[in-house]
Order: sequence, then C-alpha cells, then structure tokens
Amino acid sequence: MVYTDDTSWRIGGDGAYWMAFDTHSATVYQVRTRHGNEQVRELVPGDYGGTLVTDRGTSYEAEELSRCDKENGQSEGIRVAIEGTAPTSQSTVAETA
Repeated sequence: MVYTDDTSWRIGGDGAYWMAFDTHSATVYQVRTRHGNEQVRELVPGDYGGTLVTDRGTSYEAEELSRCDKENGQSEGIRVAIEGTAPTSQSTVAETA
C-alpha cells in the first residue's frame, strides 16, 4: 500500500507541489513544479498491483495507473509529515523538474 499526499509550495514565487509517498518501508518527499500521473509514475510504476491511498483524484485516475487499486481517503498523517519536515526556507529545497 502506498499513501500519498501533497500540499502547495512555492519555488521562487511560482506555484509548486510538496509531494509525499509513504509505504511501510520508505517515505519519499519531492518538490515538483508539476503533479500529474507522469510524476506519480516515477515513484509508483504503472504496473504496481497494490493500493494507492490519496485524497486527490485526477493524477491517480490516469489510464497508466489503472492496474492499481485506489482508495480515496485523507492522508492526514502524510500531511502532518509534510508540514513537519518542510524546510523553513524554500531556497533550501532542491527542485526536481
């Protein structure tokens, strides 16, 4: 099972996303200027046969992720983790294009 969540962020004043992906064995955080199924599939491959838990729909409903079971739910633990680990200065965050 992969829990995922994101929150708005800024890079040099421009809108971006602080994204989190969490499993029982690893947690990955990214700051991205885009948040579509292409960015999700960099961490959750299209042939992943497990379950994605998310409170967002469109990025995860793409045909490329159709093999995944999906649960809509608030990933409040991820939201807390994102807010708790966000750097105080956005200039310290490396952008992943």
